[in-house]
Amino acid sequence: MPIAKPMTDSPQFQFGYFARLVGEEFIIRLGGRRLGACQLVEATPTNRDDKLAETTGQFSLIFVDPNASVDRYLPQSIYQLENQATGTLDLFLVPIGIGKDGTGIQYESVFNSP
Repeated sequence: MPIAKPMTDSPQFQFGYFARLVGEEFIIRLGGRRLGACQLVEATPTNRDDKLAETTGQFSLIFVDPNASVDRYLPQSIYQLENQATGTLDLFLVPIGIGKDGTGIQYESVFNSP
């Protein structure tokens, strides 16, 4: 029986891949229905060692939905995020607060593979 490979075997689930996408817009969908759009504003490796940062599977992503508010935001769940470069990705997003500029809502997705 074949053994499943960790997600980080794919460059698409490594820090370096997402770091190049900071500033990109992603469409948020759930069950095929468009819920809005967000921007990837931050990609942060958990391991601060520069030599490991590019290929590590331990990092977090921060997205901002500028149209969300404290009265209207997405609950934590797995959403489909679409981007021209990535295609569709299923990511677990957690709302973590108001955007740094005081508008919109920030969402975090954490990757923690060895």
